[in-house]
Amino acid sequence: MNTRPRVSNTPVTPSMPSIGGPHAKALIESMTEFNRSMGFSLRLRPSTRAQGVGGDTAPRRWDTNTDCGVDVAGCCAMDYDEPEKPVDAFVVGPDPCVYFPDRTAHAIVVESDEDIKPMVYSHLAREGFRRTGSTFYLPDCDGCNACIPLRVVVDAFRPNRRFRRVLARNDDLDLTIVDALDEVEEHFALYRRYIAGRHPGGSMYPPSAKQFLQLTQSYGVETLALDWRKDGTLVASAITDVLDHGLAAVYTFFDPDLADRSLGVLAILHQIAECQRRSLPHLYLGYWLEEVRRMRYKSEYRPAEVLRDGTWLPLDPMVEGRIAP
Repeated sequence: MNTRPRVSNTPVTPSMPSIGGPHAKALIESMTEFNRSMGFSLRLRPSTRAQGVGGDTAPRRWDTNTDCGVDVAGCCAMDYDEPEKPVDAFVVGPDPCVYFPDRTAHAIVVESDEDIKPMVYSHLAREGFRRTGSTFYLPDCDGCNACIPLRVVVDAFRPNRRFRRVLARNDDLDLTIVDALDEVEEHFALYRRYIAGRHPGGSMYPPSAKQFLQLTQSYGVETLALDWRKDGTLVASAITDVLDHGLAAVYTFFDPDLADRSLGVLAILHQIAECQRRSLPHLYLGYWLEEVRRMRYKSEYRPAEVLRDGTWLPLDPMVEGRIAP
């Protein structure tokens, strides 16, 4: 990863292709229409942050565990009449791709200095964005579309034999659902154990409180923690955001000594169940990469939809991937 951001001073406009890939132009057009329908006014301008004037130009690093792997640098910004502070949109990269050593990565990053409006987050989720802290990102790589947004259609979901076994294996755990900022010390202690045990040497190691709060603090959006306990001891937690049309899975961490319980699978199954309980149609699981073994699991939760060319389409297991029954 580079230690300095790469900056383009070229603003992204609806009439001009984006740097890096196909999504930026479509995003600007989509957000323009969205804000028109919501009574907002969208203005585009070169970002002072991108030019290093009066802002923090330090790069951000995204981790493979949170679906993205590029440094954040600025190239343009979007100003809304509401709220007063701008919502900045940056095209970032190129950076070495964390999934494919022979490729480079770009991303679109949307960032707000104040609480994000839930309806804006919901719209960004429909466009394929993921959240960390107050930042939302979307891979936008030239010549590559391996990172495919995927969401589970929860009303039609039925757990298969493997999933039923996972549920039965963990029947002795107690589940509670709390605000993600409740029990912060207990959550962070488990998070530290998880990162140290499962991802030593990764970009999230060593774990930090600031890093953890980027997962749990959502700035204007309801964020929940689904907590599982064994005899009163926290053994797993799934951080998830509440949207107007679904839940967005953010991050799951668990006791690394309990790997045989398949607690990551359990977390997804219970988030699907929580969607069903709330009458929310979708669980957003982030990016599915058929070519990367550790990212294939998301397509096991069927029926699912994938975002292709701005449209959510049913995932066809015969075409999109080789999925075990």
